[in-house]
Amino acid sequence: MTGKQIPFVQQFGEALDGAIAAPAVVRRRRRAWVRRVSVATVAMALVGGGVATAAKLSRTPEQLAAGSLTCQVAGGITAVDWAGAGDPIQVCAATYRESHRRVPSLVACASDPFGITVIAGRDPAVDCARQGLRPVPDGYAAAQRKTAQLQRDVLALEDTADCIPIPEFHRRLADLLDRTAWSQWRPVLRLDWGNGRCGAVSGRFRGKSSIGGALLPDSYEIIVTGQPPLSVRERVDGVGGLSQTMPAITNERCWSVPGLRQRIEQTLRPTGLPFRIIKQPPLRPNGEMVGPLRGRWLAGCAVLAGVTLDALGSVEVDILQDKPK
Repeated sequence: MTGKQIPFVQQFGEALDGAIAAPAVVRRRRRAWVRRVSVATVAMALVGGGVATAAKLSRTPEQLAAGSLTCQVAGGITAVDWAGAGDPIQVCAATYRESHRRVPSLVACASDPFGITVIAGRDPAVDCARQGLRPVPDGYAAAQRKTAQLQRDVLALEDTADCIPIPEFHRRLADLLDRTAWSQWRPVLRLDWGNGRCGAVSGRFRGKSSIGGALLPDSYEIIVTGQPPLSVRERVDGVGGLSQTMPAITNERCWSVPGLRQRIEQTLRPTGLPFRIIKQPPLRPNGEMVGPLRGRWLAGCAVLAGVTLDALGSVEVDILQDKPK
C-alpha cells in the first residue's frame, strides 16, 4: 500500500520518519495529515500526551505482535511503529538516536488496545505497572518472529507480478493464510481504503514494505486494497523513490509557496505520472517539526512536507508554510 490509501497511523503505522507522532493518532483509520507526511523525510513532533493506560489487558502474544509499537521518548514525544518491525527495545532505541537523544535503559510493556509500549525503565514489572501497563507476556518474542515471517510471505506473494488482479490476490492470500500458521485470520477486501486495480496488502516506509497497517488484531483480519502496479509504487515509494528524494528540494533555498510549486512541477512533469500539489494549513499551535527541514520551517520558508501516491497512481505533494517562530 502506498501512503495515501491505507490510513496507516490511523492504524498505527509505518512510523513518522525520524520518529514522531502523538499518541492520539495511533488507531485512527481515516486519512489524516500525520499519516500523509509519514513517507517523507519530515517528522512532526506533537508535544504532550502520556502513555495510554491498560489496567485489564487480555491479549494474546500474536495479537500484540500484530499491533502497534509505541516508543515513549523523553520530553513527551511519542513515535509510532508496527510491532512486527522488530525487537521493540531495539526499534525504540533507534528512535532515540534519530531524535539525537541519549538512549536510556528501556523496558517493553503490553499496551491497550493491541500492541507494545516501550518506556524508560529497568524493571518491567515495576515500571510498566507505574504507567498502568503490564510486562510483555511470555511467548511474545516467538509471536513477533511469526509475524515477521508472515510479512515475508505476503511480500513474496505481491512480488510475483507487477499487478495481480484483486480477486486473484484475495484468493491467493486466503490460501497462504490457510497453509501457514495464520488460519485463524482472514483477508477482507476494503476498496474504500484503496480502489486501484491491483490487489495488495503492504505499505511503504523509507522505501521498505510493511504489512503492519493492514493487520486488524481485534478481528483477526488482513485488509486487501486496490493499489497501483508495483512498478509505479516503486518509482514513488521504493528505495530512492520520489517520496525519499523530493523533500530535499526544500533545502535548495528559502522558497515561497509559488516558487516551490513551480520547482515541484519541473521535477514531476518528466516522470509522466499524474500529480497534484496541495498547500496544507499551518501546524496546530503546539505542533513542531524536527529533522533536516526544521531550519527552513522555523524561518517561515515553504517546505515540501510529503510525497505520497494514491490508489489510482497519482502523486500528491504537500507544501507546508508557517509564520516564523
